[in-house]
Amino acid sequence: MKQRMIISALICLITYGLYAQSQMSNGIPLPTIDVNQSLNQVMDNHAIVTLERKEIEALAANSVGDALEWMMGLDVRQRGHADVQSDLSIRGSSFDQVLILVNGVPYSDPQTGHHSMNIPVPLRSVERIELLSSGGSHRYGPFAFAGVINIVTIDSKAGYAEAAAGQYGLQVGSAGLSLGEFKGMHSRVDMAYKAADGQMTNRDYAQHHVLLRSKGNLDVGHLDLMVGLVGKQFGAHNFYTYQFPDQFEAIQSTSASASYASHDGRLRGRIYGRQHLDHFELFREAYGYYQRLASDVFMHTLDSSLAPSWYSEHNNHRSRTIGSEVTLHLQGGNTMPWTLEGGLDWRHDDIVSNILGLDMTTTIPAPDGRATYSKFDDRQNAGAFLAYTFRPIAPLRINLSNRINWNSRHGLLNLPGFSMGYHWRESDGTHGKAYASLNKGFRLPTFTDLYYRLGGAMGSADLQAEHAWNSEIGISQTTATQKLTFNLYQRRGQNLIDWVYRNIDSNSVLQADNITEVTIQGLEASYAHRFQNIGYLQLQGSLARHEASSGIDGTSIYVLDYLSSRVQAKYLTVPYHGMRIGWNLNWQDRQGSYIDADSQLPVAYSAFATQSLRLTWANEEVDVNIDINNLSNVSVIDRGNVPLPGRWISAGFRFHWN
Repeated sequence: MKQRMIISALICLITYGLYAQSQMSNGIPLPTIDVNQSLNQVMDNHAIVTLERKEIEALAANSVGDALEWMMGLDVRQRGHADVQSDLSIRGSSFDQVLILVNGVPYSDPQTGHHSMNIPVPLRSVERIELLSSGGSHRYGPFAFAGVINIVTIDSKAGYAEAAAGQYGLQVGSAGLSLGEFKGMHSRVDMAYKAADGQMTNRDYAQHHVLLRSKGNLDVGHLDLMVGLVGKQFGAHNFYTYQFPDQFEAIQSTSASASYASHDGRLRGRIYGRQHLDHFELFREAYGYYQRLASDVFMHTLDSSLAPSWYSEHNNHRSRTIGSEVTLHLQGGNTMPWTLEGGLDWRHDDIVSNILGLDMTTTIPAPDGRATYSKFDDRQNAGAFLAYTFRPIAPLRINLSNRINWNSRHGLLNLPGFSMGYHWRESDGTHGKAYASLNKGFRLPTFTDLYYRLGGAMGSADLQAEHAWNSEIGISQTTATQKLTFNLYQRRGQNLIDWVYRNIDSNSVLQADNITEVTIQGLEASYAHRFQNIGYLQLQGSLARHEASSGIDGTSIYVLDYLSSRVQAKYLTVPYHGMRIGWNLNWQDRQGSYIDADSQLPVAYSAFATQSLRLTWANEEVDVNIDINNLSNVSVIDRGNVPLPGRWISAGFRFHWN
């Protein structure tokens, strides 16, 4: 971790040197947008859910994933504590169908959506989180099949230092501070470290996150630079298959980006890159687990049992992504105001691996010092998009958009979008909108979908892209003390990619396949009220239903496995002599089933209700927190055969300064 901090500091110094000759100003006179547009600006005729920093701090959250759990329409399926491994689902989607942005920069992973939450964002660095639930491929391309999550980090000069500890050997440390200004470029760094022994065997973990951000004004516009580092290693008991429970995984991810906006906000551009290293052990190599013999066989160190002969080396993958985007924004009209936004984007993904891809003529040593990368694949994706918005009458906004997408494997595809919204604002500040939208989404198969063949899993190089039509109608209104939102939605998917258990020659085989049409439809409702001198209460709920056009040959583990109903409540008291209480309730019922590891029979998911509590005492310089997660100590299973922790108590303190 110290090495990564040093690297971050060096990058910051290099940044200063590169731009030291530029004359800067204190601010950019942008009319309505910043260098990184919010989803509310890009998609204002859609339902956008926003979770602000103050709300996050009231939750008994240990990670960004814990905070995301409380966003309406979003299902976070965790396989461990504190974002060890989390899959995101928007309105019943699979985890590969969600685009994640950090300050507008794409972070979706081409190897597998299981890595999408390996982002360099400490929880304390989050300013707000935005969620678009109605599909975004017509603007953002193939990775936004179901929707978009944009995580916006703080860029202030405030600093903090935090430490916490808890049950199961939990250790938490984080810090964020301003690195000062130089020639108008302000830089800050946020970092976090977490580790725990886990609540059961092979659930230990350690992880670190570092985010370095530098913002400022050049003569020609506004610049936003980011460098991110993520490292995780964790026991993965039953995470990806119940047949071989003693799994282990370690990842290292490095990312960098530069975003630009002209002073008038009309021209924007971005370049970004990311490298992700994944080391996965189907049979964990450590004392108490397995060791590798000279004959390339893995033997258990305690009972001398042998791993299957087909397993001779661990999985090692290195994926790299580079991309760019440029957009132009125009506006005009007196009697009927209009805006026109057009843009081009390009992205290249590649992977080297000893499992995924096509055979290479020469091999490359893997970072573990033993394995070699012997397989390779790559792909390119590019798009041109245009969005025209006009107001025939002042409150009514109509948007027509279209994206022409090109992929090196799947060719050209047309992705239209339409939305309209009636917006109102009253003299007392009350405002709201009624909205409707329709757009087409699509997703490319990941490299895992295409090539993974190990331990009874069979990817398919013949997979085609999946498609869907997303539609939504809704209404929301906000007053000084209340907010109400109601949405109806439908996603009609075709050629959906799924992993399906099938019996082949009396063996259970997990196959990747394009299945038939599946339609999901549902409703969402949310009500929040701020009571004077009492506190803040929020209630939200959702109902959903999936329908397949015909029976699926086998047992689906993703597409027909979804959150069918959920009710959530949040209550935060007003401060009393520095004391506050935050209480959260989550009840949910999940459709679908999984093969039980003990009985080998299908088992339906059980409904459950969990509570969490955060007690806080704070003054101008320090906060002291006591967190109790899963207060009632109920059994929680988000993924089959992977029980989550029961009651988990932790306590910590945080110093903060301006």
